[in-house]
Amino acid sequence: MRRLVSIIAACALALSMAAPAYAFSAVNVNTNMPSTIFAGDSISAAILEDGSLWMWGDNSGDMLGNGGKGNLDTAFYPDWMTPEQLANVRPHWIQTVPAKVMDHVSSICCGRDIVAAVKEDGSLWEWERNITDPNVVPARKMEGVAAAAYATTASRQMILTDGSLYWQGTYLTGRGIGSVDTPQKILDHVISFSADDGTLGNHGKLAVTSDGSLWMWGSEFSGSSMREGRAEDENTPVKVMSGVRSVFTSRGTNGIIKTDGSLWMWGGNAHGQLGNGTTNSVSEPVKILDHVVYATCGSFGVTAAIKTDGSLWMWGMSARLGNGGKGDVDISDPKSPEPTWVQTVPVKIMDNVAQVSVGEWHVMALKKDGTLWAWGQNTSGMLGNGSRSFGSEGQLTPIKVLSGVMVPQAAPIKEEPSAWAKTLVEKAIAQGLVPQSLQSKYTQPATRLEFCRLACTLYEQQRGTVTTRSTFTDTSDPAVEKMASLGVVAGVGNGRFDPDAKLTREQAATMLAALAIAMDKPMGEAEPTFADSAEISGWANGFVGKMQRSGVMGGVGNNRFAPKGNYTREQSICTMLSLLAYLQE
Repeated sequence: MRRLVSIIAACALALSMAAPAYAFSAVNVNTNMPSTIFAGDSISAAILEDGSLWMWGDNSGDMLGNGGKGNLDTAFYPDWMTPEQLANVRPHWIQTVPAKVMDHVSSICCGRDIVAAVKEDGSLWEWERNITDPNVVPARKMEGVAAAAYATTASRQMILTDGSLYWQGTYLTGRGIGSVDTPQKILDHVISFSADDGTLGNHGKLAVTSDGSLWMWGSEFSGSSMREGRAEDENTPVKVMSGVRSVFTSRGTNGIIKTDGSLWMWGGNAHGQLGNGTTNSVSEPVKILDHVVYATCGSFGVTAAIKTDGSLWMWGMSARLGNGGKGDVDISDPKSPEPTWVQTVPVKIMDNVAQVSVGEWHVMALKKDGTLWAWGQNTSGMLGNGSRSFGSEGQLTPIKVLSGVMVPQAAPIKEEPSAWAKTLVEKAIAQGLVPQSLQSKYTQPATRLEFCRLACTLYEQQRGTVTTRSTFTDTSDPAVEKMASLGVVAGVGNGRFDPDAKLTREQAATMLAALAIAMDKPMGEAEPTFADSAEISGWANGFVGKMQRSGVMGGVGNNRFAPKGNYTREQSICTMLSLLAYLQE
């Protein structure tokens, strides 16, 4: 009987230890800079140049998505447990070196007890910690996703390829407790998003839209001075600022990068993580640095920023900075025999950095040459160097972990539209007609998929969300499926759409005329009178005539239409603006 009790006690202990308590962390994503590395809660992830996803660290509950593989964590179990007792509890695994999980991945996010990966085809895959199921593997969640921000199982956010932000999870507000079982749209035209991992998904959330607007919601925002005079519903996004490029947040500490590259922060500052030279919290944004392209922060009071020259700067809790544990302020109890150093102003850590991720216990930095470096705690092997270590300080300086990691492109400099199109393109962007993904490379030919995204944006802005779908075998992009269901676009045969094919001028005319019909304002019949009308395909002839008669789409000069010529992004954007004017006549 005593032996049975010992086994039951051992089982209960092992199960309770297999679900460790985690402090608050956060996630942030930017559609123009996919996360190819991620430092999570005692786990790490990296996408290699070939698109393969590799993970390592704590694999309790099969958190790494590889079916529970790894090394048996013998240090996890009490010394008094016998081999017989160990045989009656589920093994606790750790992975001290990178292990492959899946292929064709473009971005990764590791939240608290959950991981989300976006593949190259826009499909979203997820898996979460499960201490009772020994075979946790990635499961396909949805399509047409540009980036995912999973803070926790109760707070899952997705930015779709059309820029719309969706949320799924549980919330707790003044209205009580509730849940959303299927993703619900929150905002349009989102390019940057960050969320704290509040227990019920109700902590701070920040988003930036393509026009530079900063939106905030959640309980962390409800007590902020930035919300004074605003609506009381903390679940409703409220615009609080303009001229913003990206955002990040964690445990009440917030930061933004403005469009001029300046970094501003506000909120909690117990560990000097604001970088303003003090440990005092502030309620209004304070300027910290200039020339910043990317920034993030972690739950244990650590902030990191990458400048335009590739230099990595960090501040906050000194043990996580990678500078040997140095700091400028001692925040320990005066009676403590050992100091607790924090760094209250930014210090340079390393050069040639493309991306940085601040986790619960460790930090990873990706250099521009594709090498991955890590430092901080290594109790579960999350540094990926084949070992594990215990102690309060951990690894105080960067160590090289991997080579050949995919280097994301940081916020590209946008090509200006042609002189004739510049004002019209700027007007279309201001009116929310241009998805973020199309706000660059204006003079290059548009693809069939890109034109669908413009058409879908215009339609849904004026008529509301399209709920119907028509599918193809070679794309699952929601804009294509929506427009096909309305008869705005058609396939090329054999169930294919050919999304990446360059759009021709006669195809554009056909789609525009069909879009006008779908929006209840068909154009009058007309035959084209261009000098090269004989070159127009029979199926497109009448549609080109409608474009010419309505004035929505003209020729290329010398009374020519050039039906087989390419239609550029800026031309597509400008004709969407012309079509909107026609619809509003």
